Amino acid sequence: MQTAIAPRATITQLVGIRDRALKRYAALLKEGEDINEMIAPLNEQSHRLPTITTTTNRSGYSTNTSVESYRKQLDAGAWDHLMDKTELRDLMSANQKSELRSQLQENPPEFTLEAAVATFEDMRNRAGDIFRQGLVDVFEALPRDFRSHDGFKIGGRCVMTYAVSWWSGRASWQHSTFNDRRSQLADLDRTFHSLTGKNWTLNASDVASRAMQEGETEVETEFFRIRWFRNGNIHVWFTDKEATRDANKLLAKHYGAKLGQMHLHPDQRAA
Repeated sequence: MQTAIAPRATITQLVGIRDRALKRYAALLKEGEDINEMIAPLNEQSHRLPTITTTTNRSGYSTNTSVESYRKQLDAGAWDHLMDKTELRDLMSANQKSELRSQLQENPPEFTLEAAVATFEDMRNRAGDIFRQGLVDVFEALPRDFRSHDGFKIGGRCVMTYAVSWWSGRASWQHSTFNDRRSQLADLDRTFHSLTGKNWTLNASDVASRAMQEGETEVETEFFRIRWFRNGNIHVWFTDKEATRDANKLLAKHYGAKLGQMHLHPDQRAA
């Protein structure tokens, strides 16, 4: 697994840009407030006057132009950009990325050199745990109502229900807020690529989507054989036994090997 961290020089450069922008915005905001105050005597109804900065416009829409509000937006974007500069994000599941985005939107920490370096050093040191949790998130999102695997182990095949819809003899991914099977398959493909150290350039869900558009009902990718059916289900066979075995080792480490053995499906105990 790759755990590259953004070079310190890159972080220093980004922090410098952030600090200069914040300083200039504060000066611009102060200048705007001075202009607003200067023109105030021209009309007692402030909404009739043009303003550089405003709290409420003619429609009653409030706009927060404070330095702190600008700082939060600036820092959220900087953290997000720096995450894209590393390969650490590739280790995360969609759930982990969503939680990170929510945190950045709600209360992003200040983007300082010390905070950025410390954060990414910590994430690099925990890269293995981050990846393992990401794999667990992907695994737990898979449906359980099939015989191919139990609650603690990836078997030879899994079934994704409510995955596709059909129109004019062609299948397409079914969009659902509750069961985003396309993202789940992409996450699964990403974890297998990370697990084997292979570059993830084109995910299996996109490959399947292209095959669906061409009227196919089955496709094989680097790690999976994927087939979709009229009942809306997709069957995914795990074709790389070594990668599947390595993934199960990580799952066993998370859940506990003994617990996994206790809950094996009868078909799998004999395997």
